[in-house]
Amino acid sequence: MIVGGRAGVKEVLLHHSLRNTIHAIYLAVHTSALLNLSFRALQRHRYSYLQEKVTWEVPTCCEVLVYRRCLFCNNGEAGIKVINKVNFSMMSHLEDTQFIDESHNFMGHRMRFAVIRYFPYSDYTPLTEEAGSLVLFRDCVDARLVMVLSSLLNVSMEIREVPERSWGTENNGIFNGMLGYFQQEEIDIGGPLGSTEERMKVVEFAGAYQADVISLVSLQPTPLPQHMSIIRPFTGSLWLALLVSMVALSVILWLLHGARRKVTGMRGVKLDTILLYSWGALINQSPNNRSLSKSGRVLLGIWLVFYLVITTCYTSSLIAHLTVRGKTKPPETLEDLVARDGWRWGIASWVMKGSPNQYFASRNDPVAKEIKKKLEIVTEDEALTMVKEGSYTLLSPKYYIKVVIESFFTDNYGQTLYYITNDGIHVVADFGWGFRQL
Repeated sequence: MIVGGRAGVKEVLLHHSLRNTIHAIYLAVHTSALLNLSFRALQRHRYSYLQEKVTWEVPTCCEVLVYRRCLFCNNGEAGIKVINKVNFSMMSHLEDTQFIDESHNFMGHRMRFAVIRYFPYSDYTPLTEEAGSLVLFRDCVDARLVMVLSSLLNVSMEIREVPERSWGTENNGIFNGMLGYFQQEEIDIGGPLGSTEERMKVVEFAGAYQADVISLVSLQPTPLPQHMSIIRPFTGSLWLALLVSMVALSVILWLLHGARRKVTGMRGVKLDTILLYSWGALINQSPNNRSLSKSGRVLLGIWLVFYLVITTCYTSSLIAHLTVRGKTKPPETLEDLVARDGWRWGIASWVMKGSPNQYFASRNDPVAKEIKKKLEIVTEDEALTMVKEGSYTLLSPKYYIKVVIESFFTDNYGQTLYYITNDGIHVVADFGWGFRQL
């Protein structure tokens, strides 16, 4: 509330410092009457604001014009309105009219909207080739929201793209990209935008969509080579354990036979012969060697029972692998990526300008550090080409890359070479629009 002469109404109520003020009242007192107000009279001047009503008590006779700042009454811009003209007498009272709520009618006010291409949330056609040019929305989530809000609130939108497709990062308290425009009050709305603690310093946030996640895009599971089926029933560690056990058995039998030869003087058996004997027992082709001692025969009998179990398991597993061919397993988590030898991964440059960059920079766990260290900055086309060649994974927003793959890399039967993980990395808590702070 301001009290002054009539000459300063426009300069005061339309001052830049009041640009975000919803309610501003100016009491324009006649100049001669204003000069006659003594200090004691001003002390007796009382006003109170309760339930959007103002009560005045003026101790002298004068003519007062009551002006109000309106946000959008001047063709959608801020203006001035006279809401009362009164003559006050001693101890007279005035109840002003209630403040008008303008929050549901912006009277054609033009808002500056900055957008970043991020389908299906935002998609548009630039009207010129210049950076930061005006754009025309295509069918997308933002286009439908703007259409509804413009109709309900009687507001117009000046929509421009953000150059370099950058949300912005902070450097010594100064933001660039979209957040920099918010900080400099060059835009009123921006989106799509994820909410983070860092961004809340310069923007008011409103959730509008379901938060997207970063998913892993890899080659679809492919059939394993048929010629490897013979060794696939057992894992590498089991094959190694089986080989070690066979060698250990052969050495024990050779030592027992050698001890018997020294005691009885019988002809000894070479180690390679016993190795071949153990191998024959493993493949159910053991020769009939009667030269073994009783202790050796007991040991070999126990070992034959063990081999019988091993060969039975191997045979049944081999039949299953030959009947139904196994398939490769694409990585499902970041831990899977790090654990694979010779595997590479990348992310699109425009995605790395947003929340994922802050996410990986703020994580201290070994997996996140390894992912950030070997992360390649690429384009979607380059990454999808490398994914098709194998041993490569693209980190990308799930809903975005799903639309890209289904639109350009899927045949008429719905088949594609690319696999997108169902779960993803949550890098932001919510997703929507940002508004300039008041």
